[in-house]
Amino acid sequence: MPLELLIPKLYLWSGWAIIVCICSSLILPHQNSHKIAFKKILGIFAFVFSLVHLGIFLVLDFGFDFGFIYLELAQKRYLHFGILSFVCLFVCAVGSFGLFFRLRLFYLVLLALIFGLAHILLIQKVIRLWLFLLSLMIVISVSYKLLKAKNIGFKTKKQ
Repeated sequence: MPLELLIPKLYLWSGWAIIVCICSSLILPHQNSHKIAFKKILGIFAFVFSLVHLGIFLVLDFGFDFGFIYLELAQKRYLHFGILSFVCLFVCAVGSFGLFFRLRLFYLVLLALIFGLAHILLIQKVIRLWLFLLSLMIVISVSYKLLKAKNIGFKTKKQ
């Protein structure tokens, strides 16, 4: 298979692998240390897949031609959301090793997911029904997680 045909598939699969890893880490409850460790591993996988995604962009697509990359960044707004998502995942990956122990990384994970979703949606010329429904489910899940984190609209157990 020629590289020109392989690059879009690599973009697609690495991008969706990021979304799946982030969503899976958000779905898992975190009652015990084994699940917390597994969530951290999923987060690291999401970051590794984002490195692969960025590597495809820099190396295979543009061959480190930063002039051309700058032109693409100026023309295509969806790239900005991809970069913002990568930065959020980078901070989370560095923070997962205890370097930013005071920072609430949970909110950055949610932000990375929203930026990644915006990146995917803005790439599309026509948004298909399955992508719209998936996006809606992700937005509802993120909203639920945010509301739950702030205890807004949820009754807490009395102790």
